[in-house]
Amino acid sequence: MRGVDIRGRRVRGEARIAAVCTVGLFLLLTAVALAGADRPPPPRFTWLVIAFGVLSAVAHLRLKNHLSALRRTGGGQPGAVALEGCAAGFSLGLFAVVLGGGEPSVTPSLLDRLIGFGVLGVLGAGCALALWWIAARMQRRLLP
Repeated sequence: MRGVDIRGRRVRGEARIAAVCTVGLFLLLTAVALAGADRPPPPRFTWLVIAFGVLSAVAHLRLKNHLSALRRTGGGQPGAVALEGCAAGFSLGLFAVVLGGGEPSVTPSLLDRLIGFGVLGVLGAGCALALWWIAARMQRRLLP
């Protein structure tokens, strides 16, 4: 039977793959945000990095579940992954709205906020699908 390991090596391998992918996600998100930030970064940048850490931890937990489901069923779950990534993007947008900040002289309208949430949702879904695809490829190559 393919994918069964009595000693649990396969499960530990999936957890390691998820850990490597989500640490990479955290570093990439932080690097992109730092590249777009002012020099030195504003004081609220720390909260953004904390939010990236929380989202990466949640992504780690969900990615482990998706990898074990991929191993069990042999098929993918791209719809569920995209929906979870979209929810992560929306939650990051909500966090940014609650945190406030930005240019004090600019007050975004409701349409501006909706567009921002939409963009973050689409980016979250795309990022989640890319992360899932990379982890699935690693799983296929490293865990026969």
